[in-house]
Amino acid sequence: MEEKHKKILQFSIFSVLIIAFAVFSRKIGFHDVGEYISFAKSLAGINNVDLFVGHPMLYPWFISLFLKLFPSFLTIRIINSLWVILIAFVLYYLFKDKKAFIIFALSPLTWHTSIQTTPILPAAFLFTLSFYFFKNSKIKHNLLFSGILLGLSCAVYTPMFIPAFFFTLIYFWNKQLKEIIPFAISMLIGFLPSIIFDYYLFGNPIYSLIRYASTNLLITLNMNSTITQGMILSHPEIFLLIIFISPLLFRLHRLKFKENRNEIILLLTVGAFYLLRGGMLKYFIILSPLAIILLSKVLSDEEIKIGSIISAGIIIIIAFQFISYSGDVKAQEDMNQIIVDYNPTLIISDPYNSVAISTYIWKNEPKVTELEIFNATLSGKDNFKQYSFLLQPTKINLRDNIEFTAKFKIENKTYENYILVSKENKESIDGFKLDKCYSTFCVYKD
Repeated sequence: MEEKHKKILQFSIFSVLIIAFAVFSRKIGFHDVGEYISFAKSLAGINNVDLFVGHPMLYPWFISLFLKLFPSFLTIRIINSLWVILIAFVLYYLFKDKKAFIIFALSPLTWHTSIQTTPILPAAFLFTLSFYFFKNSKIKHNLLFSGILLGLSCAVYTPMFIPAFFFTLIYFWNKQLKEIIPFAISMLIGFLPSIIFDYYLFGNPIYSLIRYASTNLLITLNMNSTITQGMILSHPEIFLLIIFISPLLFRLHRLKFKENRNEIILLLTVGAFYLLRGGMLKYFIILSPLAIILLSKVLSDEEIKIGSIISAGIIIIIAFQFISYSGDVKAQEDMNQIIVDYNPTLIISDPYNSVAISTYIWKNEPKVTELEIFNATLSGKDNFKQYSFLLQPTKINLRDNIEFTAKFKIENKTYENYILVSKENKESIDGFKLDKCYSTFCVYKD
C-alpha cells in the first residue's frame, strides 16, 4: 500500500472511531457543561432558563448553529469530537509527524476529553495550529497567522491568556520590540471576535473578561462558596495525567534541553499553572499535542508499539465507562416523567443547578430557576447575592477606607405552578415538602 493511502486509511480509522465513541457515549455531565449547553440551546431558540455566563460564549454560539437543525445531545458530542480530529490532522498532515499522530490518536486524554462540551477543545486546536505556523518560517507571514490563531484561542476560551502570555514571553524573550509589537497586534486581531460578540450580546465589548476576572478574584480571595484554591485536592484524578497523555510520557527526560528549551519551559510553566489552579484533566488537552510532538522525538518504533498497547487498554476502560454510564440517561428519563406527572410552569433547582437541570429539557417550558433567586424575588430583593471587599490598612490610620461591592441584580417576577426538583432525598427543603422521588431526582411542593 502506498504511504499516502496508508495515511488516509489510518486517519480515517481514527476519525470514524472517535465519532463512533461520541455516538455511543451516554455521559453528558462534565465540568461547566450546563453553562455551555444552556447558552447554545438558548441561541438555537430553546429558552428554558435564565442563563449564567462566566466564560466567552463563541463556542456555544458555534454549537447553536447546528442545534437549530439537529437539536440533540448527539449533535453536541459529535461537534466536540471533531476538534480532536482536527488536532490529529495538524499533527499528521501539517507537522508530518506519524509518531505524534499515533501517540495522540491513542492518548487516553484525547478520548477522555473528546465528548466533553468545552471551548477547551477548539482552543487546543487553535493553539496547536498557532504553534505550527510559528515554527514554520517557510510560510510567508507565518508569525502573523500564528498570532491571529493564538488570539482567537483566547477569544474562544479566556484562560488561554495564560499559555498565550507564557508563549509570547518565552519565544520573544530576546527579540526586539519591533518583532514583539506586530505579533501582539496580530493576537489582538484574533481576539476581536470575542469583543464583537460581547458587544453584540451584552452591549459591553469586554463583558466576558469582566465576568471571568471577577470570578477568579473571588476565588483568589476565598470569597466563592463553590470553588476554592488548591483545586488539585478536589480532583485526585489529575494524578492520572502522567499516563493519560501517554503511558510513556516519562521518556521526555531523554530530550536535549538546549534543543527544546523553549518548549520544555512552556510545558512546565503552563502545566504547573493548570495543576495548581485548575486541577482537572481536560485542561491538559491544550498542552498534550506539544508534549506529544516532543515525545515523538525520543521514542523508538518499538516503544510506540508498547505504549500504544497500554494506551489501548486504558481507552477501552474509558470507553466502557462512558458508553455504559446510565446516570444522565436516568436523569433525562426522570425529567421527562416529572414534566408529564406535574406539568409545571416553573422548576426550582438547588443553588447553581438550574443550568444543569435545564440541559435535560429540550423545549421552552417549563422554565428553570434557582432556589436562591426564587426566594430573593419573593422577598422583594433586587439582588440575590453580593460580595464586598474592604481595603483596610493595618500600618497607619486613614480618614476613610475603600470598599468594593459587587451585586448580582435580578428582575422581579411572579411565580405560579412551580415545583422544586433536587437530587437530595429529604423530608423538606427550605419550606418545600417531599412529594415523590424518581431514579435521580426528587420533587418537592410547597
